[in-house]
Formats: sequence, C-alpha cells, structure tokens
Amino acid sequence: MRTFEFNRNKHNKELLIDCLSIHEISALSTSLKEMHTTSFYELYFFTEAEGTISIENKIYQIDGACIVMLPPLVARQWDISFNKDSYVVFFEQEIFEYTLKDAFFLYRLQCFNFNSLHPILPVKDGQCSNYYFLIQKIMNEIANIKDDSIYLLNAYLYQLLLEINRNYVSYFQIKEALNTNSEVINFKTLLKKNIHSIQTVNGYADLMGITRNHLNKICIELLGRNASSIIKNELLLACKTELLASCITVAEISYKFNFSAPSNFTRFFKDVEGISPGDYRKKFQNDKN
Repeated sequence: MRTFEFNRNKHNKELLIDCLSIHEISALSTSLKEMHTTSFYELYFFTEAEGTISIENKIYQIDGACIVMLPPLVARQWDISFNKDSYVVFFEQEIFEYTLKDAFFLYRLQCFNFNSLHPILPVKDGQCSNYYFLIQKIMNEIANIKDDSIYLLNAYLYQLLLEINRNYVSYFQIKEALNTNSEVINFKTLLKKNIHSIQTVNGYADLMGITRNHLNKICIELLGRNASSIIKNELLLACKTELLASCITVAEISYKFNFSAPSNFTRFFKDVEGISPGDYRKKFQNDKN
C-alpha cells in the first residue's frame, strides 16, 4: 500500500500546510484505484460529489456538498465523482506546536475523533462561503509566500478547523464542543506513542498515575466506550496500517506489537476483524492488482 509523505519544501520555504484543487492531485487520491494512506491530516471540501469512500474496510456514502476529514495513517480508497470547485487542505500536526504551543490541539477537536463518530460532515449552503473564504485565503498566501506567512496560514487553518468543529458538533449533536479533559487527551497521546508495547488498561493507568477504574470512568463518560475497547481499537488500527504499509511478515508484526506468539496475534485480529491478518493483507493486495 502506498503511503504519501508531506513535502515541506515544495514552495521553497518550509511549510507544514498546503491547499490545492482536488483535480490537481486526483491521480494521487480520489482517482487512485488502490488503497493508500498519508502521514498527514487532510480536509477534502466537495461542493458537489457522489460516490463512496472505503476507510479502514468500512464504506461511507458521499452525496452532495460535504467535508471528508482524514487523520494520518488511515487507509482509504475512493470511488467518487465531484465537480471542479472542490479543494483539499492538508497539514502536519506539528503546525500547532510551533505557534499555539499546543501539541494536543487536534486531539481536542471532535471532528477528528474518527474512531467514535463519522468522518464525513454534510455542508449546508450557508456554511460554504465561510469555508471557501478561508480556503482562498490559504491558497493566496501560499501563492505569495512571505516571511510572516506562516503566522497567517496558521491563523486561517486554526479558524477553519474551529468552524468545522462547531458545525460538526452541532450536526452530530455532541455534548462537548472540545475535548478539554486533560486526562483523556493524555490517554489518547500515550496510546499513539505506546500501542506497540502497552495494550492493557492497567498499563496506561500506571503511566498516567491514576487507577484503572478512574481511566474507565472518564473514557465511558467522554469517549463513549471503556478503556479496553479504545485500546483494542487503536491496536487493531496500528496492526492494519503495518499490514498494508510494510512488507514484514505477519509473525514479525506480531512480535513488533508485543504478542507472545503469532497465533495469538492471528486470534486477536480474527476475533475483531473477522479474517486473519494474512487474508486481510491479501485482500488489499488483490484489490490493488
């Protein structure tokens, strides 16, 4: 499976954000027939579209104006038609560490809480103008890059994400506009960093200096699932990415993720996904061919 990396020096000045008409990169995204992923965040803005997108083996319908929100390392495959006035904004997570000094900003947004909710936000007519005003600002700034452009680009992206998140929260009727609980954010951050070696509730509770019961309580209240379910889902996603993005064997993957034996990895994967890891890899290899 192809994984696309962000080109920071494309505009002869290091930038962590870019914005293009989707038609410009359709051969590397919406028209690409194989399953693929990226190392960065993406926001696809369709003014009119019809079709489907398969994300992590789950198919989502696309119909009309919408935004498709994809975090890094999410395997996807498009089958879609759309009009020419459609754009994609993509960026690296680090962009908010430099100016906001907030490494957790993206974890606070409900719209990127991919595992719990929906990656597609329908767009109402009144919302389009706000989005496209900011998109044009981003494109114009990149086209006329200056020494202080990074600050304006960060501001435009920050506003764009908050606008999207507000509409997302309203549309899906989510209780909290932002994930403000520091323990939840810490848990999600630790998951990303340690899922290869730690896969138990007790392990993460110990890292956080809280009890297992307290971790379960905040997960159920704020994320809608217990801690064990969230850990299992993160582990499955990481294993899927490894299966599709690397050439190492199933046995090597099992040891990389701290399973005591390949048979235990296969049992875990099959119990959750319904097929063995080897068959999962073959399925997407066959789709690619």
